[in-house]
This record gives sequence, C-alpha cells and structure tokens, in this order.
Amino acid sequence: MSKQPHKNKLHLEEQEDRSAFIKMTDGGPRYTVDDAILAMGFGKFQYFVLLYAGMGWVSEAMEMMILSFIGPAVKSDWNLTSQQESLITSVVFAGMLVGAYSWGVVSDRYGRRKGFLVTAIITSGAGFLSAFAPNYIALLAFRCLVGLGLGGGPVLFAWFLEFVPAPNRGMWMVIISAFWTFGAIFEASLAWIIMPRLNWRWLLAVSALPSFFLLIFYVMTPESPRYFCLKGQKGDALRVLEKIAKQNRKELPLGALATDNEIELQGTNIPIEGMVSLPASRDGDVAPLHPPPKWKDSDMGVLKSLLLLISPKLARSTVLLWVVFFGNAFSYYGLVLLTTELNNKNNTCNHTKAQSDKSSAVDYKEVFITSFAEFPGLIVSALIVDRIGRKLSMAALFFVACIFLLPLVVHQSPRITTILLFGARICITGTFTIVFIYAPEIYPTSVRSTGMGVASAMGRIGGMICPLVAYFTLALSQSPLYSWRGNLNENKAYRSKLFRAAMALILLASILAIHVDIQMADGGPRYTVDEALVTVGFGKFQFLVLLYAGMGWVSEAMEVMILSFVGPAVHSKWGLTSHEESLITTVVFAGMLVGAYTWGVISDKYGRRKGFFVTAIMTSVAGFLSAFAPNYIALLISRCLVGFGIGGGPVLLAWFLEFVPAPNRGTWMVVFSAFWTVGTIFEGGLAWIIMPRLGWRWLLALSALPSFLLLVFYTLTPESPRYLCLKGRKNEALIILKKIAKLNGKELPPGVVVAGNEIELQGNNHLPESKDTDVCAAPPPPKQKDSHMGVFKSVLMLFSPRLVRSTLLLWVVIFANAFSYYGLVLLTTELNDRSNTCHQTKKQSQKPANINYKQVFITSFAEFPGLILSALVIDRLGRKLSMAAMFFVCCIFLLPLVVHQSTVVTTALLFGARTCITGTFTIVYIYAPELYPTFMRTTGIGVASSVSRIGGMVCPLVAVSLVQGCHQTAAVVFFASVVFVAGICVLLFPFETKGLDLADSLSSTKQEKPQDSETGRALI
Repeated sequence: MSKQPHKNKLHLEEQEDRSAFIKMTDGGPRYTVDDAILAMGFGKFQYFVLLYAGMGWVSEAMEMMILSFIGPAVKSDWNLTSQQESLITSVVFAGMLVGAYSWGVVSDRYGRRKGFLVTAIITSGAGFLSAFAPNYIALLAFRCLVGLGLGGGPVLFAWFLEFVPAPNRGMWMVIISAFWTFGAIFEASLAWIIMPRLNWRWLLAVSALPSFFLLIFYVMTPESPRYFCLKGQKGDALRVLEKIAKQNRKELPLGALATDNEIELQGTNIPIEGMVSLPASRDGDVAPLHPPPKWKDSDMGVLKSLLLLISPKLARSTVLLWVVFFGNAFSYYGLVLLTTELNNKNNTCNHTKAQSDKSSAVDYKEVFITSFAEFPGLIVSALIVDRIGRKLSMAALFFVACIFLLPLVVHQSPRITTILLFGARICITGTFTIVFIYAPEIYPTSVRSTGMGVASAMGRIGGMICPLVAYFTLALSQSPLYSWRGNLNENKAYRSKLFRAAMALILLASILAIHVDIQMADGGPRYTVDEALVTVGFGKFQFLVLLYAGMGWVSEAMEVMILSFVGPAVHSKWGLTSHEESLITTVVFAGMLVGAYTWGVISDKYGRRKGFFVTAIMTSVAGFLSAFAPNYIALLISRCLVGFGIGGGPVLLAWFLEFVPAPNRGTWMVVFSAFWTVGTIFEGGLAWIIMPRLGWRWLLALSALPSFLLLVFYTLTPESPRYLCLKGRKNEALIILKKIAKLNGKELPPGVVVAGNEIELQGNNHLPESKDTDVCAAPPPPKQKDSHMGVFKSVLMLFSPRLVRSTLLLWVVIFANAFSYYGLVLLTTELNDRSNTCHQTKKQSQKPANINYKQVFITSFAEFPGLILSALVIDRLGRKLSMAAMFFVCCIFLLPLVVHQSTVVTTALLFGARTCITGTFTIVYIYAPELYPTFMRTTGIGVASSVSRIGGMVCPLVAVSLVQGCHQTAAVVFFASVVFVAGICVLLFPFETKGLDLADSLSSTKQEKPQDSETGRALI
C-alpha cells in the first residue's frame, strides 16, 4: 500500500505549521523550551519519558545490587581471595567512572538518545555475557563493561529532567529516583529467589533484562527538545514539543520557539541568523535551516567542556558536587555492602576459620529487607526537596545518616544492626536522590550531561574505593597488630582514628553540599520551556514520562540489588575467594563509572532518547547474558557491561526532570526515585523466591526484564523539548510542548518559546527586533560554545568558574551517597547473617546457602519511607537542607551498629539508615541535573554518576571484606564518616535549585538569588 498521500499530508501540515510560525512571529512573541514545557505541564508524554528513564534506573539499580550477591558466590565457586572478590565490585565502578564521564560528554555532543542507546547496548550485552564468564578475568572484563554502560545512567536522568516543568521538577525527579529503589528491591527479590535455587549466573542473566527493555523501546523515545534547540535544530525541537502538547492535550505558547541565547542576543542588538525570515523552498516549504553560528559556549571540545565546569560561575558548585557525589556513592554502596557484612553472625573475628567460609551465608532476606529502606528515603526526599530545598535536604539527610551509622562502630546484634543500616540507607537514599536532582539543575543545558557525567564519575570513584578501603582495612585487621584478639587496644585505637577521619569526611561533605551553587533559570519576556511546563503543569504527559523513566530506575535498582545475592552464590558455586566475590560487584560499578560519564555526554550531544536507548540495549543484553556466564571471567565481563549500561541511568533521570515544572520538581523527582525503591524491593522479593529454588542464574535473567521493557516502549518516548530547543530544533521542541499541553488539557503561554539564554541576551537590550521573529522556523541560532562540544571540552566545562564548585561538591556527595547506599544494601546480608560469628573454622562455601532473603526483602521497604520523607521536604526545605538532614540522620542510625546488635535491632537500624540514604539518593539525583545547563546536563549527571560508581566499587571492599574480617566497628565507622562528610558537602553547595528553571547555558546558571514567588525564577 502506498504511503505517499500520508506523507504529502504530513508535508503540507509541516509547511503550514512552519509558515504559521513565520507569520506569527513578525515582531511577535517567542518562547523557549522551558516556556513550552511549563505551559504543557507534566502529562502523558512525561509519564512515558519517566517510565523509560525509570527503567534505566531500574536497570542500573539491579546491576548495582547484584554486586552484593555475585561476589560471595563467585568467591565460593572459584576460590577467590577477599581482594579478588572486592575487585569484582571495583571494576564495575571503574567502568562506571569512565562511562559516567564519557557518556555525559557524548550525550552533550551527539544527543541524549544516542547516549543512552549506546549505554543500553553495552550494559545489556555485557551484563548478559557476564553470566557466561568462563573465568575470573573474563568476569572482571564483562563487569567492567557493565560498569562502563551503567556510567551512562545520568544521561537518562538528564534526558528526563529536560522534559519536566520547572515547578514540579524536584518532585518528579524524586519519582524517577524511585525506579532505582524498585530496581534494588527487584534485584534483592531475584537474588532471594534465584541464588538458592540456581546460581549467580542466572542472577546475572536475569538482571540484564531491564537494559534489553531500554533497547526495545528506544525507537519510541524522543530527543530532548532543549538539546535540539541548543544544536540549532529548532524544527526537530518543535516537533518534539508538539508531540508533548498533543499527548498532554495542551497548546504550545503563541509565537516562535527560540533558544535562550537568541533571546539574549536579541536584547543586545547583535544580529542573529536564526532571527531572520526564511525564503521558501521550491516545494513551498521553508528553506532548510542553516547550521547555527558559533557562540561562545557552544561547539566546545571535550577539554573545553570540562573547563567550563570549573569556570568562575561553576567552579565552586562543581567541586562541591563532586565531593557530595563521592561521599554519597561511597556511603550508599558501603551501606549496601554492609548489609551483607555486618549481619553475618559468624563475624566474631576468630581468624582460625578459613576465609572461604565468609561468603557462604549471604543473607538474601536481609538484603531484601534493607532494600525497602530506600522507599522511606525516597518519600523523605520527595517531601523536603521542593520545600526546604536541595541543599538543606541533602545536608540534613547526611547528618541523620551519620547518626544511624555511629552505633555501628561497636558490634551490635543482628536486629539492631539491620535497623541502623536501614535508617542509614534511608538517609543515604534520600541524599542520593536529591543530589541527582540537584546536579543537573546546577549546569546549563550545553554542559548538563557533562557536568552530571563528571559528578557521577566522582561518585563512581567513591563506589570503587568503597570495597577497596574495606579490603585494605581488612588486610590491616588481619595483621598481628590489628588482630581482634591479639591487640585489642591497638585495634580500638585504629578504629577510633578511622572513625574520626571518616566522620570528618562526611561532615565536610554535608557542609560542602550546603554551599553548592544552583541555577536553572531561563527567564525573559518570551516564555521558556520552564514557563511552559509550569503553565501546563504536571499532567498525563509527565505521568507517562515518569513511568518510562521510572522503569529505567527499577531496572538499575534491580541490577544493583542483585549484587547482594549473586556474589555469595557464585562464591559458593565456583569456590571463589572473598576478593574474587567482591570483584563481581566492583566490575559492575567500574562499568557504571565509565557508562555514567559516557552516556551523559552522548545524551547531551545526540539527545536524551538516543542516550537511554543504547543504555537499555546494553543493560538488557549484558544482564541477560550474564545468567549464562560459563565461568568467573565471563561473569565479570558481562556484569561490567551491565554496569556500563546502567551507568546511563542518570540520562533517564535528566530526561524526566526536563519535563517537570519547577515548583514541584523536587516532589516529582522523589516520586521518580520511588521506582528505584520498587526495583530494590522487587529484586529482594525475586531473590527470596528464586534463589532458594532456582539459583542465581535465574535471578540474573529475570532481573534483566525491566531493561527489555524500556526497549519495548522506546518508540513512544519523546525527546526533551529543552534539549531540542537548546540544539536549535525549536519546531520539534514546540511540537512536544504542544503535545504536553494537549495531553494535560492545558494551554501553552502566549508568545514564542525560547531557550533561557536567549531571554537573558534579550534582556541586555542590544539586539533590535527583527522583522521576522520566528526563531523556530528561522535558521538555527548561532552555534554555542556549550553545544556540539568535543568530549573533553564538555567535561572541562564542568570545571568552569560557574560550575567547578558545584561539580566537585556534587561528586563528593554522589560518591558518598552511592558508597553508603550500596553499603547498606550489602550490610543487610552481612550484618544479619546468622552465621556471622567470625569463627574461622567453617568453610566459606557454606555461607551463601544461608542468605536471609526475607531480611533483604524487608529492608528494601525502607526506601519507601525515604521516598516519602524526601517528597515531603524537598520542595519545602530545598534540595540542600533536605539532603544534609537525611545524611546526618543516617549517621545516627548507623552509629549503634558499631557494636553487635540483635537481628531485630540491626534490621531496624538498617531500615532507618536506608530510609535516609534513599532520601538523599533521591534528592541528589534531583539536584544534580538542576545544577547543569541543558547542553551539558546529562554529561554532568553522567560524570557525577561515574563518581558515585567509584563509591560502589570500593564499597564492597569495606562492607564485605571488612565485616567478614571481623571488623564491623571499623566498617560502620567508616560508612558513618562518609555519610557525615557528604552531609557537610551538601551544606557547601553554592546555591539552592528549589523552584528554579533549568538553565540552557552557562550564562543562565546563577548564584543563589531571591526568587520571584510567582514564577519561581531567580531574580537578576
């Protein structure tokens, strides 16, 4: 059947639309992508984006959680040493470190969609193949690739963020963060079900499925209209906006779509090519758009983009963000690992027992239970992120996390340990959530993905260091000087010094977080995407985006949560050493480290949709194939690829965030974060059911399903109108905004949509009005230096004066959040291990058989309170205060675990800690994309995510090796210290992002300023 009539009809409609724009904007109004999204609100379109980006987070969470399970299992199967076990986790974070930076730069340069597409391919492929790793080296390689793919997670986050109206961005970014919780819980469930019945290979394979779903639905995902506008592709941006308007049943604002820089130049009397009339082509259509002229913050190289992050306007925020990301990731993944280590009832530090016995009793139930701590963390972050602001929220959560961790400096009963870890994980989850909201808000669009990528990379460093630190401390503890029974005084002195140093680090992170700068405004006489989103509100379109992005978080949470189950099972199956078991987790975070950066760059360059599409492919394929890994090396490689794929989770988060209105952004981002909690609980439930009956291979295979769902629905996803507008594709951005408005049953603001930086330049009053102000139909705007950047330049932009402080602080916070979060997940299985009496006479191979899946499942529910708490405070206290408070409360929950507690008390403490850490995790992933401008949002998130992956990498070395080495006090003190420092760093963030519009350029990233109560825009 011929399709020509249909094509002609579409062609005529496009002619009419573009001609109408030319006529409409003769001296008429213009609007930005933010204005259009604000007018259309959060509707069906955004819900789809949310689901897709959420699936990316689910995939990443699953690939992270699986590290808790793979390490011990592989250690037992392959007779690995503790160092080799920890290396499995470290290589994942190493890959995430590289990926977080790489994908952020790639997405800033080639678009969000391309960024998360590659990450999905790598994560799915490597994750699935890791299940067939024939030996230890192959497993390391696969898991490193998984980490590389997972490093692109911030690309999805930034992609989603650029579809979210500014007023509700915080709330929706919390909601997308919930997908991580879903993934973690789902992974814990898978481990609980699969590990006891099948083996770790099945768990790896199943955990790769969510990434495959991202590939399936990739074709349905739109590119960010903000990215399109930034690249001068206004036609593409307008088409996406019209799709949003149609889906949301709203109308785009009157006028022509313009970028912020065009508005800025219009106000400065500087001629802009994109502002002149267009001659008609032979077929009656408007002449093709010409490439936009170069602007100062556009078309940068990789190094230049990195330099922008440490530019005067961003340097402070960048540095502080790095610290916060580092501390957040370090503490989060440390808590995940501590979940399995501290609850090990055999952990009495009697070194007469063979090390091979340490991983034989991974408590899947405890891991599953503590995974639920993320829901409270998400709830808390959702409650406070838009109320008290990003900074205060993160700082509070960091400090509370410290409170939870402090009791763990001495041995506690399994119950008390679980309770403390639960509370700490709640706080760290909250800080993790908020910092990933805060981070993309700090940076302008042109470097948002780069900034997020670099910050994420710092988090990956925290994840990498986490297990390594634990192993190092374990090595010291096993020497005569630090022998538990040999030299108790020296051991206590060592722990006291470690505790003071770690607590000082976390306190520093909390203080730094309060001082991170944030600016997300794109204000001016024309309406921006943010203004459009505020106008159309959060409706059906945003709910669809939320569902899709949330599925990504579910996938990531499951892939992360599964680590708690696969490790011990593989350890037992293959006779691995403790080091080899830990390495299973480390390689995932290594892959995430590389992927977080890589996918962020890709999504900033090619669009959010392309970024999370690739990540979905990689995560799903690699996760599924990991279930068939024939040996340890193949498992490492496949899990590394899974990590590489789920590293693109932040791309979905950013994608969703850019559809959320600013006033309620914190709350909705907390809601988004709830998907992570759902993923962790689901994973814990799967592990509970599958592990005793089937084995870890089945758990791996089933855990990969959420990623496949992302691929299935990919074609339905829209591109971020903010991204499209930033790339000059304002027509596409306008189309998406119109779809949002239509789906939400609202009308777009009158005027023309423009990017925030255009409005700023217009305000300089140097640019005369052109006769034809149709910036959407006109030739694309001049190329900005924060657009079409090279990979290294986009990363260097994170260190530009405007971003450097926020970037560095974000890295510290996200590192600490990841380290503590994953540490709590791992601690759930370790502290509540009924065999954890430290009698060294038992073989390690017996340990995985007694994993308490029920405890893992229960603690996974701690994330719901974290989500509720974050939702309550994020838009009231702000991002900073909310995160800081949760970090500190998390410390409070952890402190009692310094001594051995009963199983009930341990579970309760872990529940509380995980609630707080879930809240911080939720808010930080709301804050992170708000830090960066559209052109580098996913890069910034990706790099920050890479940093968090480092935290996940080093976490198992602390949580697993240290606790198994009979040094629970040192492990808990270290985690509490990291959380405390993260809370301090949050307080040092230079500005709050609550209620601010997303920035499109560095010039639109501002220091903390008073806000207009009506518009939520920073007053200049």
